[in-house]
Amino acid sequence: ALWADRSENSEFNYVREMLASPDSNDEDLRALDDYLNGPGTHDRKDEPWRDGSSFRVFISHLAEHKASASSLKSSLEWWGLDASIAHKDINPGLEWAHVILAALHSCDALVGLLHTGFNTSPWCDQEVGFAMGRAIPVVPVRIEIDPYGFFGMIQAVPWSAGDEPEADAAKTIVGTLMKDKRTSERVTDAIVLMLEHATSYANANALATALLEGGAKVSTTHLSRLRRAQLENSQVEKAPGA
Repeated sequence: ALWADRSENSEFNYVREMLASPDSNDEDLRALDDYLNGPGTHDRKDEPWRDGSSFRVFISHLAEHKASASSLKSSLEWWGLDASIAHKDINPGLEWAHVILAALHSCDALVGLLHTGFNTSPWCDQEVGFAMGRAIPVVPVRIEIDPYGFFGMIQAVPWSAGDEPEADAAKTIVGTLMKDKRTSERVTDAIVLMLEHATSYANANALATALLEGGAKVSTTHLSRLRRAQLENSQVEKAPGA
């Protein structure tokens, strides 16, 4: 059905037009990907993401440090990014390996929490390698050890000694992903969506500042949404930074 109405243009031109079309939805693009690259290798029902999430982050971590992963998940979600950690996001009855694979296949970026032992864990190491093989952003967070191997070629995010290291790390991760041309547009979309629903002046100020100073890829559609948010959301309208 996806190809039924194509013109006599080449396949390349059709794909280019499909990707640029404002009418294309996620299902259309997944079908296009299946046509070009073969059927997907996971069941999308196993994906752990929220409905409508704009940007998806897989957090790779050692099981004994799930508290750090949970804190970082919450901090990333404050910025509008949907984050998944295996021990918390697998629904009862689903096989955990299937959910992890589905998340790895469908995430937009991976963040690795580098505690001692991360580099000797076959699971963490394979998760990082899987993401690097997909050529998506892989962001190391240096907590106890330095990034290593190909992982070591990427600038690490520090885990501060302050009261809220996960909040500081999340802010830096968001900035890193916003500067990456592979993810800038989708991270921008996630932050704009969060700003539209800002619940405090501080929230609106922080999100607006991130867009202004982080090199956000802001489209005319984003600008229209931001203007509407200013008119309709008092937390945006009265926040001096926003």
